[in-house]
Amino acid sequence: MAIHELAVNAVKYGALSSPEGHVTVVWHVEDRDGAQCLRIEWTETGIPVIAHAPRRSGFGTELLTQTVPYQLRGTSTLTFKPGGLQCIIELPAKGVLQ
Repeated sequence: MAIHELAVNAVKYGALSSPEGHVTVVWHVEDRDGAQCLRIEWTETGIPVIAHAPRRSGFGTELLTQTVPYQLRGTSTLTFKPGGLQCIIELPAKGVLQ
C-alpha cells in the first residue's frame, strides 16, 4: 500500500506528472544487529514546483509515517528537497521476504 501511495502521488503531483521527472526505486537487504532488514529507497527528481515540504499531510503521508511503523514494525522517512523527494522505508525482512 505504501508503494502504491508513492506511485499515485508521483503521477498526481510529483515526478511522473512532468516529462522532466524521474523516479528511481532501489531496494536491498541489509544485516542490522543480527537480523535482516529490507531497505526501499524511492527517489523522485525533476519536480519543478517542490521547494519545501507540503504544509499539510494527506493520506499517503499518514500511511507512510504511521501505518508502516505500526503494522510492519518498520520505519519510513520522507525528505522533501528542491526539485524532488526521497522516501526510505526499512522493514524487518522476516515475514516480508520468503
